[in-house]
Amino acid sequence: MQRKALLAAALALALLSARGWLRARQLGSPQANAAQLAILDTDIGDDIDDAFALALALRSPEIDLLGITTEFGDTELRARLVDRYLEAVGRAGIPVAAGVKTAAPSRFTQAAYARREPDHPHPGAVDFLLQQIRAHPGQITLISIGPPVNVQAAIARDPATFRKLKCVIMMGGSVYRGYDGPGVRTPLPSPSGMSGTTRPVHRRCSTRACRSS
Repeated sequence: MQRKALLAAALALALLSARGWLRARQLGSPQANAAQLAILDTDIGDDIDDAFALALALRSPEIDLLGITTEFGDTELRARLVDRYLEAVGRAGIPVAAGVKTAAPSRFTQAAYARREPDHPHPGAVDFLLQQIRAHPGQITLISIGPPVNVQAAIARDPATFRKLKCVIMMGGSVYRGYDGPGVRTPLPSPSGMSGTTRPVHRRCSTRACRSS
């Protein structure tokens, strides 16, 4: 329960930071009432934290959610979970893309919920992200609240396009301890990988430390 509470608090911090940053941008802009374009990159489906984060994003007038990308483990099944979630709240028109599939040592706790959504192919998350950046250069905030595998893949594929993001807000695990504890490291992009790709980059950490750059 303590771990879930920490994760929920970290996700709330990341999303509230995103809302606060976007709101500040709005207040400093002639188009103060215009919602800011955003993409949410999530490993929804394990603990409850990402579901709360998605709910907050959907209810935030500061955010115009262009799409949701899934990551970590069975990303297609996670995308089906998001489809069902969006249908339940009347937002099925938001695009959902499945990210790079990876090994997942943890159990996908909400797999049964996701499997009740009919199976169908989803676009690739990296393709979707880069296409949206090209369509809206300098306008999109990427909110990454899971292991940033899709972020790494997008940078590797097309760093020039990734650089055209307006902002990146990340929940990236503890800079000292990794994501789950000593010796376990979240696959964060290296400093050299993120450096020069876009500004500003805000990193929000899950335990013990927070850093912004």
